[in-house]
Formats: sequence, structure tokens, C-alpha cells
Amino acid sequence: MPICPHCGTENHVNNNICIYCDEPLKQKKQTIESFQNLHRASNQSELNGVVLLLLFIFLPSTHYFYVNKIGLGILFLITSGGFGLWGVIDLIRILSGNFPDQAGKSIRL
Repeated sequence: MPICPHCGTENHVNNNICIYCDEPLKQKKQTIESFQNLHRASNQSELNGVVLLLLFIFLPSTHYFYVNKIGLGILFLITSGGFGLWGVIDLIRILSGNFPDQAGKSIRL
């Protein structure tokens, strides 16, 4: 079954137009694996991970302002990074590339 390159909906083999978004389907069939790779690439933030790490190290709590999470930035500042524990967790998330921006997309180093 071909997968729509625009919305990812599976369509019948004979369809030329997606049943969900009405966009034309490519003649070449896409596999689920290629759609998952496309989804992974679109789930990556455009924010710079190195800037995020440097902000975290040199100006604690500003990394949340960088990703536009103002409330969490203020809370992080007031609690001194959750008495250190929250800071350790954030450092691990930043280094592993799993720290999300405001839209939930991962920021990679």
C-alpha cells in the first residue's frame, strides 16, 4: 500500500490521490520505513544544540528561555535547578539529544 508523502496516510494501490489530504500520490511506492525516516527528520528542532548546552553551563535556567519555555526557566531559577537534580536530568537530556523545544521537537548537538 502506498503511503502519502504529505500526510503519511496509507492508500489503496490503485489510488492516484490521497484519501485524506487529496494530494497526488507518487507513482513510486513508499515503504513504512522511509516514512518513519521522514518523520524522524521532521521531529528535529532547528534550534542549535551547542548554544543550548553553553547556555545551560554558563547561564543556568537560560536554556529554558532559549527554547521559549519561560515558566520553566523561572521555576528552574527559583529552585536552583530543582536543588541540582533537575539540572542533572536536563544535562543528560541535552547531551543525549532528547531535550525538546516548545513544539516538542528534539534539539540535537
